[in-house]
Amino acid sequence: MPQSSGPACCAPGVYGESAIAETLAHRVDALDESGHATIAFQASGIEGIKVRITTKAADDVAAEAIIAAEEALIRELLGDYIFGIDDESMETVVLICCANGA
Repeated sequence: MPQSSGPACCAPGVYGESAIAETLAHRVDALDESGHATIAFQASGIEGIKVRITTKAADDVAAEAIIAAEEALIRELLGDYIFGIDDESMETVVLICCANGA
């Protein structure tokens, strides 16, 4: 079974690991019951907190669909505290924002 994972990075010092865990507790519980995916938290120093979504599915397309749906729900809950996904560093995101005049 293919596995897929997509970490979202949350701003350090603004929204700590325990606050993120509390905000996402009902999603963690729902996923534990459904068995479709898991959510894990990883403190990453200056990079903040990584929220990793992992799933097992019949194929990559199904896995990516589950990840995308869960990521959308997490974005609704954490909003602007998320600054990037996957390998996007805070520095890269800031540079892109500056280049785009944001």
